[in-house]
Amino acid sequence: MEFETEKCCDIMYVIGIAPPPYNLYNYQGYMQRTFQFASENDVIMNFTSDGVVQGVGFNGTVYNIDCACNSGTSQLHQNNTLLQINSPGLLSGAPTYCPNLNCSWTVQFPNDYEVVLNVSMVQLRAVSQFDQLAVKDNFGRTILTTNSTIYYGQRKFVFTSGQFLVNFLSSPITFFPPQNAQPGFLLDMMLVKKTIRRTSIRFSDEYFMADISTRDFAGGINATYEYLITARPGRQVNVHFFTPLYGIVIIQIYDGTDTASKMIDTSFLFDNDTVVDGIPLSVSSTGQSLLIQIRPNLYNNNDKLDFQAMTTDWVQGE
Repeated sequence: MEFETEKCCDIMYVIGIAPPPYNLYNYQGYMQRTFQFASENDVIMNFTSDGVVQGVGFNGTVYNIDCACNSGTSQLHQNNTLLQINSPGLLSGAPTYCPNLNCSWTVQFPNDYEVVLNVSMVQLRAVSQFDQLAVKDNFGRTILTTNSTIYYGQRKFVFTSGQFLVNFLSSPITFFPPQNAQPGFLLDMMLVKKTIRRTSIRFSDEYFMADISTRDFAGGINATYEYLITARPGRQVNVHFFTPLYGIVIIQIYDGTDTASKMIDTSFLFDNDTVVDGIPLSVSSTGQSLLIQIRPNLYNNNDKLDFQAMTTDWVQGE
């Protein structure tokens, strides 16, 4: 609504648009152009003027905006490789998104595939810092979070662990100035078959340590490097990490011989320094075998992906 009549006594009374208990909003010429959501299903507008011929009137537009999130679980597979997730109303041309939204989407896909997520658009409402878009991995680790009116962050992300989550929150504010551009967000996802380069490591009394560091990415960074590691009988596999992982690699570790085995939560490797008090962070198997998949970050802006780790079934004190 914008009101361009003289400032004194021409008034638009709008019933059903202000918060309870009054439900009444008086709009006059000195007020700025505004956008407001109704508080009632029925809105009554009553315009009165004082008869002075110098006024120029008012102009307003009424929208019916879809607030449905369509939350739920989406399955990507070889016959369904593309997916879009967006703020409600964006693709139908709504001028903004609804207040009080709490939308959650889960995206699932096979373990022999990966999903490339592209941030096509993020432009949230400037009036509130409570509007927030977040993307989390399979273990709940936050990969992307923003409340930006203009997004300058990383545009592409790779997910490899079979599942991730998208959440969108909007504040309860129902009254705000219109933005020049349509606010909201749009995420595009594409399912891609993993390119896996497999290596089998079997420890013995003569060979009980192996390096799985950066130089083993010589086959290209657009690949997943898989190591099936088998310890000597009665021993466990240990993997020690010597460099930070966040932004460098994506890792899945399975407590067994294949991807059907239980996946180990590796969130702590990304949320902490990999070397604490001189001791590297480590992951161990419960049995004799461990399957580890290492995916270099294709969208890292650094010239070099410095990843250093080693694996062994030897324990200190032997």
